[in-house]
Amino acid sequence: MYIPKIQFKQILPKKTYYIFLILFITIGLLKTFFLDSNYDILMLVITIFLIIYLLKPYDGDISKIKYNTVPNVFSKVNISIVLLILIISFITVIMDYILGLGYSENYLNITRTTMYLFIIISIPLVFYLYYLEKNVTEPLNKVSEIITEGITTIEDHSKHGKKLEQIKVNNEIKILIDSLRDMEYDVVKHAQNLKKVTSEKERYETELKLASDIQNSMIPKDFKQFHDKFSENRDKFELWGIMKAARQVGGDFYDYFQIDEDNIGFVIGDVSGKGISAALIMVKTMTLIQDYTKQYNDLSKAFYKTNNDLYEENVEDHFVTCWLGKINIKSNELSFVNAGHNSPLIKLNNNDFEYMNIKPGLVLAAMEDVDYKTHTIPFKKEDTIFLYTDGVTEANANYEEFYGKERLKNIINKHKNDNVNNIIESIEEDVEEFCNYEEQFDDTTMFILRAK
Repeated sequence: MYIPKIQFKQILPKKTYYIFLILFITIGLLKTFFLDSNYDILMLVITIFLIIYLLKPYDGDISKIKYNTVPNVFSKVNISIVLLILIISFITVIMDYILGLGYSENYLNITRTTMYLFIIISIPLVFYLYYLEKNVTEPLNKVSEIITEGITTIEDHSKHGKKLEQIKVNNEIKILIDSLRDMEYDVVKHAQNLKKVTSEKERYETELKLASDIQNSMIPKDFKQFHDKFSENRDKFELWGIMKAARQVGGDFYDYFQIDEDNIGFVIGDVSGKGISAALIMVKTMTLIQDYTKQYNDLSKAFYKTNNDLYEENVEDHFVTCWLGKINIKSNELSFVNAGHNSPLIKLNNNDFEYMNIKPGLVLAAMEDVDYKTHTIPFKKEDTIFLYTDGVTEANANYEEFYGKERLKNIINKHKNDNVNNIIESIEEDVEEFCNYEEQFDDTTMFILRAK
């Protein structure tokens, strides 16, 4: 909390001044009215004590009396009173001197009457300022001292509150104290809640980072190992893929695996939604597809079983678009089944890439007992197939225009004879340039395979 550098200063002197002041006034009045004594000395003493009192906010340093630097409004009034006292005292001394020279005593009586009136006014003023001291200045000083103590817990706030309750006032300062207590409580609770939320956020981010690492570890990236494994007694395959999640974890995936000695499988998919739930469905889908593809020779049967398993435990109504392919090395045939996924780009017989014009089936996990159809086409040397998710074709800059299927087809044909990794890198760079290198809202996944 902000504490002003210039605080209220006490505007009354110490009790010693009161004692001497009352004593001198009493003795002076007795001498003046009952002993008919001259009271010039009395006036001088009263003047000195009033000056000391009125200059108390400046600690006796008269050089600090400046209207533009006084700490409060009372000090400005005090300065005027001091000047008035000095003027009256000066007039009194002058008139006494004139009287001593034989001038009329009426002038002096006027001066003395003015001084008495001033004393009569000054005494209530002193009591009024004393009232302000006890009910305004001192409580504010105590509040200022208390709120400088640091508080970090509710227990500290309770101790603070007990100290503030000891300040007995019944004016606006009481409202200020209550407001300060409420504000302190709100600040402490907010700090505690913020600490709790920050701790939960850090824990969540740690778990999310762990989930991201686990997901990335499931996406195969060691393409060289796959090439080496098949280079012993089979024709080589060139393959490459990337998966970029829009968040720390995503719902896109691709996979490639050996089914048996004659067949290799590869798949790409996109789970609806984002975040942890989509990532869990993605992991389950990858596992089911790989297991059922190895169990059933017919890919449509593998999709049928996978779909039912996903639908049975689909608590959050996710669905999965998926494309599954299988290449038989001996027959040079590509079998595939499509569950609502984007049509791949395929290059056959050294021609350009073209989209597969085959109607896809229903997405996975949408309904039970869905029949899927397996398609088979020749897939010979230098034939290439490119798979992608809608994060590629629907990439955009500020939702103004999608990257689109036509642009994707043009860029891949521009690099159709490059190495498979160069093809994907070229597409990735073109997409990022089209989107002005802005962060995308959807996962981006691409996979390419070429028969050698």
